[in-house]
Amino acid sequence: MTKLDLDDIQGNILRGYRMNNVRHMALTFGTGRGACNLLGLLVNGNADIAPQLTTASTWTETPRYCLNIGVTAAGLKVLGVSDSIMSCFPETFLDGPSVNPGALGDDGPSAPENWILGGTQDPEVHAMLSLHTNENISPTVDELSAWLQALCIQNDIDITLQRDGEAFPDDYVHFNLKDNIAQPHVCGAPGKDKPDMQPASDTGEFLLGKDYVNQFRGNFIADLPGRLADNSTYGAFRILKQEVFRFESFIQNSGAKYNMDPELIAAKMVGRWRNGTPLIKSPEENIELPEEQLNDFDYCPTEDNPMYLDDSDGFRCPIGAHIRRMNPRSSLVMGKPHTRRIIRRNMPYGPAIKPGDQPDDIERGLIGYFICGDLEMQFEFLQKIWANLDIATSGIRGTRDPVIGAQPAIGGQFIIRTKDFRDPIIFDDVPRMVVTRGSVYCLIPSVTGLKFLSGLSS
Repeated sequence: MTKLDLDDIQGNILRGYRMNNVRHMALTFGTGRGACNLLGLLVNGNADIAPQLTTASTWTETPRYCLNIGVTAAGLKVLGVSDSIMSCFPETFLDGPSVNPGALGDDGPSAPENWILGGTQDPEVHAMLSLHTNENISPTVDELSAWLQALCIQNDIDITLQRDGEAFPDDYVHFNLKDNIAQPHVCGAPGKDKPDMQPASDTGEFLLGKDYVNQFRGNFIADLPGRLADNSTYGAFRILKQEVFRFESFIQNSGAKYNMDPELIAAKMVGRWRNGTPLIKSPEENIELPEEQLNDFDYCPTEDNPMYLDDSDGFRCPIGAHIRRMNPRSSLVMGKPHTRRIIRRNMPYGPAIKPGDQPDDIERGLIGYFICGDLEMQFEFLQKIWANLDIATSGIRGTRDPVIGAQPAIGGQFIIRTKDFRDPIIFDDVPRMVVTRGSVYCLIPSVTGLKFLSGLSS
């Protein structure tokens, strides 16, 4: 078992806080000295002077707030990180998500020129502060963010964007889907020993340095100095607008067109019924399953689980369904099984829609981090290959992920196979359901790394 220094690791990497609210603040540094001073205040241990960074250390009662920070490549340069160290970072991190957006599906309405964060417009983003709180508990999110804003003003730092998220009951998100079901468990991290049928992810998949090992039996730290990168990781921060009314309209119209239950169409697109029940376990009827059974499945029998159903043809769960494309589990899809995993720390923004609500112009979606040890091999691979290309496996030729894929303007394809001797049902008018509204790549430093950065101006 890998021994982790939980006091050194930022808490949002290894744990979901289960808090009701989050406020994300984009920072632009005015001077390196001021930025270094702010980082030092957040990890100096004195909660009377400044809100303190939340680590992964075990707590006996829920804290009043949780605070975390990620720093972009541009922010590291302003802080004073030397050229020799900067050259050791992966090119993907240095370039950021707006350099080759088309490969990620960030084209058309999702193009960087349309973003409100991290796109082609000024100002440059240097860091992302993330403040989690619970409603009506003092200090509130407004009180704490006012404190942080005052500290930023004192240190010549601008808060150039502020966006809030609010958790829905029972882990539901927009599209009325139960989420937060299949998060990877990191070897050595606190929590359940076996939250689902998938093995714990190697520690080196999500943490840099130390003696951690990734899926390739190496370490993603490369030549970065340990004083900066040990116990750190990377995060792709994303603001994703969800076209909720478009989704509902599509399944209703498709249901009428193909004489199918719209709820079954939604389940086929996602790979789960809206309440989280996987199609593998219940392909025709929406049933309630205990929480511990929502991840106890695979798409075919394996040596470890020989009694699992064989759905290699995709009759129960379409091969192109969202959860199957983005997490093929034991399937050998361009690599080893149970790999390319990412940790999702997202929360809905914008109000939920209710039955009978009419389309409006209110923006709603998901905001937060996709966390991984290598942005190119994990986050970008999922976006480029599994979500938006059709070469990863058989049965998805000519299609993209029906939920998050960048569908062509004329509409994309989605295929449902049937067992009643009908031809496969081919939807050829799937619209784009998710639009990128902003994105930056961050290093999420350890406490040691933040202290190193804070000392660069001295």
